[in-house]
Amino acid sequence: RTRRRTKKYTRVFVKTKEKGVITEIHPGNSVYYDYMQVCLGSCSVDDVAVRVLATITSAYADRREILLDCGALALSKDQVPPGCNTDHPWGIIEGHPELTIVKLSQEHAVVRITDDSVPIETYELGTTLKVIPAHSCLAAACFATHVFVCGGIVCGSCETYRYW
Repeated sequence: RTRRRTKKYTRVFVKTKEKGVITEIHPGNSVYYDYMQVCLGSCSVDDVAVRVLATITSAYADRREILLDCGALALSKDQVPPGCNTDHPWGIIEGHPELTIVKLSQEHAVVRITDDSVPIETYELGTTLKVIPAHSCLAAACFATHVFVCGGIVCGSCETYRYW
């Protein structure tokens, strides 16, 4: 077993049986990256390859909050470290800097609309949003299938390996 540093904070573990023959790879976070790695400076948001698709299931005008159908089982409860100086502990919602995940339950995310100039009616029930999770390893482990998107079109998928 050897260690190779691929980028800051990311290690790849390679297991070999014979010299020069790779039989097992544990890439760590270099496969997807996540919002935590963005906050630590390892990559940019554009480098992050994982998104969790979530649907708006409720809206609460009095609290300026919406509810998404992705909670701790989809995003994980891991948060970016406090020293990262972010208002987005569980990740960010792509294309919506005015939205902040403020609470997770097992199956739901409570999202606050932080920009008062954006009306809550902007977020219609059934709309799909893309969440970049704080910790992609745990988020990815929660799904049996990963779907690949190339240029906005689904171009493949694979089943995940569930055991270490």
